[in-house]
Amino acid sequence: SVAALSEEARRHFLDEDLLMREIDYPGYYNHGEHHRRLLLGLGRLQMAFALRPPEFTAAICDLRSWFALHLLNDDQPLSAYISRQHH
Repeated sequence: SVAALSEEARRHFLDEDLLMREIDYPGYYNHGEHHRRLLLGLGRLQMAFALRPPEFTAAICDLRSWFALHLLNDDQPLSAYISRQHH
């Protein structure tokens, strides 16, 4: 369900935000802002599904695009930063 996805994302983002603060990740603010935007989007997705189920498919496509861009533009640089810190 969208509610379960939202809760899982919230937990993951809290853990990731804590890690970024602990390692003093320079991209923390922007990365965290993207997390906040996704959580807002998931809230809107829950509402859209409850009110207008046919629009749910379009919302899922938007969510898929968001994850792809987030992995490429946010999570990969974070991973590279962590790797450089441990070498």
